[in-house]
Amino acid sequence: MLQNLEIKRGKIPVPTFCRMMRKPFDDSEEYMKMLFDTGYIKKENVFSFTSGDNILSVMCLFEAETFSVGKTYVISYVYTPEEYRGRGYSSLLISSFLKTEKNTVVVFPAPKSLFSYYSRFGFTPCAFSERMFFENGEERELIKVGFSEEIYSLYLYSRKKNEVYKPKELFAAAIKEAEISDGGLFMSDGSFAFSYVENGVRIVTEPFGKDEKAVAKAFSANEKTWLILPSEKKDEPLAMTTG
Repeated sequence: MLQNLEIKRGKIPVPTFCRMMRKPFDDSEEYMKMLFDTGYIKKENVFSFTSGDNILSVMCLFEAETFSVGKTYVISYVYTPEEYRGRGYSSLLISSFLKTEKNTVVVFPAPKSLFSYYSRFGFTPCAFSERMFFENGEERELIKVGFSEEIYSLYLYSRKKNEVYKPKELFAAAIKEAEISDGGLFMSDGSFAFSYVENGVRIVTEPFGKDEKAVAKAFSANEKTWLILPSEKKDEPLAMTTG
């Protein structure tokens, strides 16, 4: 029987957390370490549910912002090792955090089945999306760009349509994070978007600028591309919130 159950914040060693992420998310230790090195993940925002030296469940937070309520946390990398599953440890970790957290909390469930799971904690859908498929597009100029104040200002202006946005530090780190997955921040025809490759498929997200489809169209000249856009439709939930 497990004893001395504790919830800790910022105590799990970074190498240990990175090793744990390999199996459930197929992210290499080098990749995870890079997320910490760039500030995309902060050690103090990693929670662990423990029994002595045994790590029963983990959860990570990203710091974000919304225009209406300010500081927001995004829950990610929730994982319970197989030998400890079925005992509600992840639920205890999440619910314990929510009881004490006054800021708005957002989650982007990847499998749609998780929307039902998070609704148990009081989360409700707050954003919806649609996917647009592009293939065999015309050749267009496509440039990989880095962080700049001008680009970030354009990004902020565009996010007013879609409340949750990345603070400056996280925005810069997200560019480097996408570059690890054969992507980055790209510009085409005066418009910008993040891009990465997931399971061999080119994904374009968070477009902003003159034409939200410009970057996806540019990529589609050479590879099949999916563009994820905010949507007013209520049949494709993207995110949930406690706010």
